[in-house]
Amino acid sequence: MAVNEMDITAGDTMKLAYMTAFVISSLSPAAYAFDSNEVPRETSLQRAIIEPAMVQQAIELENRISAQADTAAPSGESPVVVLKGSSKVIITAPHATEPFREGKYRFSDGAGTAALAQMLNRTTCATVIYTQYRTPSDPNYYDDNEFKNQLAELIGSQRPALVLDIHGSSDFRPYDVDIGTMNGKSLLGNQALLVDLVEHLRQEGMTNLSNNYFAAEKNQTITRFASSKQQVPTLQVEISSTLLRPSEGGVMAHRFASAVAGTHTIRSRCNQQPDRSMWAYCISELARDCGSDFTAAIAGKPAPTGSALQPDRRRQAAVAAARVAAHISRALLFLLREALHP
Repeated sequence: MAVNEMDITAGDTMKLAYMTAFVISSLSPAAYAFDSNEVPRETSLQRAIIEPAMVQQAIELENRISAQADTAAPSGESPVVVLKGSSKVIITAPHATEPFREGKYRFSDGAGTAALAQMLNRTTCATVIYTQYRTPSDPNYYDDNEFKNQLAELIGSQRPALVLDIHGSSDFRPYDVDIGTMNGKSLLGNQALLVDLVEHLRQEGMTNLSNNYFAAEKNQTITRFASSKQQVPTLQVEISSTLLRPSEGGVMAHRFASAVAGTHTIRSRCNQQPDRSMWAYCISELARDCGSDFTAAIAGKPAPTGSALQPDRRRQAAVAAARVAAHISRALLFLLREALHP
């Protein structure tokens, strides 16, 4: 059945453009994890730890914060959320809601940045701080505000090895992730932190990376605040919003899971405790908070009826289908590459 050209919407055009760019980038040699003549060692492969139930929880937080992103915090409630962890990383998401800058509220980066921060708290035990209501200041533009005050307290008490500042970037920008380091100054000599992050992002298929397009040098950014005033190595990470909208389901949920996987692995260089003990700590904390819900989620079983993690089966099916489609697409593209370059 032919498709009437007038029936193609702007949204369809954007999706077609995105998928075209994805296929083209996937055909480049840099997009492949393994060379055609190289057999990967089993020790180089890591087991995926992001479960559909975790993505579902992220969707719930994204939807809740999106609904109140332009709303002031109720009396007695803070617009800022802090989730403490035991690792040596602090993650910030200051623009999950609308910030107030130069006399007016400006657009947010999207609630997906808060959802990503929360997921990283659960998978890496990093301490995270994000906004849940619009803020009367801009934490990435001014220093004198509640967000920066709480961040300073966390840095003082935890002495982290790294601050990771998460932002969302427009769909129209060409990169998956832009990493801002004040042109290297915010690393404080710890270049290995940047190398690790880039390596893990590429392992999750995010090969289209940018360096210091947003360098975080202008104004009173979190990167400047944490690195210059608090003497903590800091990275500003501008993530394409196409990776931060899990609530749209399907491939968007899959891309969000990939973003979590790509950013969570940086803990290996920053944690002082062994990775196994950190993982055990996270498991125990989640089991304490979620009880049988978490146990069921890890085992891949339905959560008890009425529980907080009761799965939306259609959404889980969509996520699973997206994952299968992604793996099949990669296999087909590999075969096509071999056919074109025997």
